[in-house]
Amino acid sequence: MHATPSNQITVENRGGVQRFLNMKWYLQWLVFAAIASILYLPVLGNTFLSDDHLVLWKTGVQQELNVDGFFRPLSDITLWLSYRLFKLNSLPYYLFQVLLHALNAVMLMQYCRKISKMRTSSAGTMELMPLLAALIFLTYPFHNEAIAWILGRGALMAGSFAIGAMLALVSHWKPVTKISLIALCYFLGLAAYETIIILPLLVGAQLLIMGASRKEMGKILLVLAATFGLHAGLRIAVSGAFIGGYGAGFFQGASLDTMLVMLKSAGRVLLPPSDNSQWMMIAFASVLLIGAGALYTVWRRTKNDMGARRFLYTQLACLAIAMLVPMWLGVSTRTSESDRFLYLPSIFLSGLMAFTLMHLFSKAKQQVIMVALFLVVQVALLEENNLNWKKASDTVLAMKRYIERQQGEGRLLVLNLPGETDGAYIFRVGFKEFLRLYGYDSEQVKLVSQLTRDQQLALPGRSARII
Repeated sequence: MHATPSNQITVENRGGVQRFLNMKWYLQWLVFAAIASILYLPVLGNTFLSDDHLVLWKTGVQQELNVDGFFRPLSDITLWLSYRLFKLNSLPYYLFQVLLHALNAVMLMQYCRKISKMRTSSAGTMELMPLLAALIFLTYPFHNEAIAWILGRGALMAGSFAIGAMLALVSHWKPVTKISLIALCYFLGLAAYETIIILPLLVGAQLLIMGASRKEMGKILLVLAATFGLHAGLRIAVSGAFIGGYGAGFFQGASLDTMLVMLKSAGRVLLPPSDNSQWMMIAFASVLLIGAGALYTVWRRTKNDMGARRFLYTQLACLAIAMLVPMWLGVSTRTSESDRFLYLPSIFLSGLMAFTLMHLFSKAKQQVIMVALFLVVQVALLEENNLNWKKASDTVLAMKRYIERQQGEGRLLVLNLPGETDGAYIFRVGFKEFLRLYGYDSEQVKLVSQLTRDQQLALPGRSARII
């Protein structure tokens, strides 16, 4: 019996990975759905939170699909349909998002597999890399607002159509079929959430790096431009404006403060939030230096593998492009608020991280240890965020139970209603609609005061009271 060299993955292990990669997509989805359900088990029993009540009242009860100037008809339709089927049973709403997240992991795995082409000098590494990318994506902790918050499904769905379009781009279908699918994904994604607006840049960057002809690039980008024009016209006709609630964020001036906010927002794709802004800047600078060193090492090691180099370049370029929206709009560095903006960048970050881990450590034992440690840290941070959403839900449920017990006992005054808990929304908006959805008398229950997060931190003894 011959010993397996320490710098190679065993043939048996490679075969197991290969068998999984060759499984039918729905079986892969089933496996990832089981993993995602375990990871998000703490939030599956949550109730509706904050803006959920507002949008469910509008879409479910009043059946309005254009909510307060926002044009997200596709995500609103899914909420309308969910309300028709399940009313105020929140479990199916959350299950939809967990299952969609798992499907996105399947598409990411197939995308990484196709773009790497599996024909490189580091065959074992490149076989493992797509599966690792999917696992990193499933456990990534800083985009879970898109999954753990029902109204975050817009960003989740936009991410689905984005990775679907990128998967179509590297497929072997006929050009007409490929271009049609990419355009369809773009149109549907824009109808779900605005973060997919940069898809033409992602497509263009990948085509350029992969050596596509000018004619091919021109066709696809022209069709995407026409698709965007069609969406813009429809958006203006229905909502009366091209940009709704986030319009001010898109047209902010490029001041020094703005640039600093953008830099901090970029750091959030790699770091957990913190109230210590100085620590955030130091930590981000340190992570950037370590990351740059790791990428340079990987770049040197793949100098004779152009397939691997192309994968590295595409993931870096797409990550930089995908970060444009969260950097420009801003992601909170203090809490997990707005982490849904990081859902699209996390697709390419996961591919880049998997590629780096697989190439940075040459020995199989080192790869296993480092990957295991990396995933454990991600899961720990993810569960910490999930518990914040669980706390937010418990607060809403406690208020609901109290109001139900006190119905008919006189007027109730709600004091110091919290808006969030470390980024997990409680009642930043939607209290009036909360009362309406559950049939409570809005004349009997009156909201007197709300607390922002800063007020909660300054006055930790204050909590919601009903008198």
